[in-house]
Amino acid sequence: MHKKYRSIDLYSSESCEFISYDFSEKTASKISGSNYSIMGSGTSIVGSYFSKKTKVIETNSNSDVISFNPSKKEIIVRPSMKLSSLYELIIPLHLFIVSVPSYPFASIGGCIAANVHGQNHTREGCFNNNIKSMVLYHPKKGFIECSLTKNTNLFNLTIGGYGSTGVIHEVKLNLININTNILNVENIPFKTLLEGFELMEKNSNNYDYLHSWCDMTSANSNQQIGFISLGRYASGNKVQNYLIDKKINNNHLPFLINIFGTKLMIIVNKLYYLKNIFKSYQKVLMHNFIFPSRSNLFYFSMFGKKGVIEHQVLIPKENAKNYLENLMTIVKNYKPIIALCHLKVFNGEEKFLRFDGSGYCLALHFYNNSNGMNALEEIDKINITFGCRVNLIKDSRLSWSSIDAQYTQIEKFKSEVLKYDKSLMFRNNIINKVFKIDK
Repeated sequence: MHKKYRSIDLYSSESCEFISYDFSEKTASKISGSNYSIMGSGTSIVGSYFSKKTKVIETNSNSDVISFNPSKKEIIVRPSMKLSSLYELIIPLHLFIVSVPSYPFASIGGCIAANVHGQNHTREGCFNNNIKSMVLYHPKKGFIECSLTKNTNLFNLTIGGYGSTGVIHEVKLNLININTNILNVENIPFKTLLEGFELMEKNSNNYDYLHSWCDMTSANSNQQIGFISLGRYASGNKVQNYLIDKKINNNHLPFLINIFGTKLMIIVNKLYYLKNIFKSYQKVLMHNFIFPSRSNLFYFSMFGKKGVIEHQVLIPKENAKNYLENLMTIVKNYKPIIALCHLKVFNGEEKFLRFDGSGYCLALHFYNNSNGMNALEEIDKINITFGCRVNLIKDSRLSWSSIDAQYTQIEKFKSEVLKYDKSLMFRNNIINKVFKIDK
């Protein structure tokens, strides 16, 4: 059977064969003789779970939890488990994990494959800091357990390896204690992107979670107004109202209408800015803060059939001022519609293909028209000039040459993966670019 798969940003689509995979040995035995892509929740912005000439493995499980030991703060789960389900299971017990992405219906396996980050990288790092061990399945190798102390190289290749090493069968996660799911949140305005980054860096060690937002629809070379939201756990030992709203959980609306790719966004962003500045202090439920995209995936439908391109880049701090000046010159010259912009501060280390390291992280959402694409082509150039790295899980139009130029450990990653599996049985749109397949 075939099915049409489409990336959330609407940039790529493919009709692929698929199999349903329930993690049983009987199902595992069906994987042989072809190339496969692995699908988690199917909400990847760039369509990282399919590609031409691959069969899609649609993972699902009747029971997400294999074992759970709250006293040891450990849980073993299937990779198909969604973050929302994990959250609702462990939060009432005053337990959680670190470094969760903004969308709660992402799968645990997807979080591992992309080594996602959360709302305070300085304190939490990336998703790999949750993982104690994994069991992988590869048809030519069987079931393999890996961790930081066992089959370490495979462990490191799998985290941020975009599904290239096989099917994750189970994951043991470390949990952390929390006292409450209520946050005290303060919004602080900034006038420029650089000021916003500096504010976030100054406050990242003093708060549990941080958000940011910048209005790029009205920005110019001298001013890019926005605000940062600083979240800190409230006092007390109370967990309340922890269920996540699942009313809007479709990838796209039935009709694709271009609203956010128009000048209407100027008004929308002005109102959003004023609302958050006037309401500068508030108490917020934890999941409403750390999962800001929980009910907003329909946002990607609001750019019409052309869709939107998210470009997330990690900028070395020493180059940030010059980079941002060049960026604003490009924005001035090409006049793209940038519907959304947010900032983060990173304090990690580069490894293989992981979007990690130290620097300022900037995400920009471009309406997919000629202005936006031309601007992005120029931004690709300054990314290389200033030693930046773009998140592979965000930007569908990234070329293999851009990836090669930005990821200094890419050849080492490719070499190690091919040592493990010279046939590269597991591949997708991202892996095809990395290995220059069908370039």
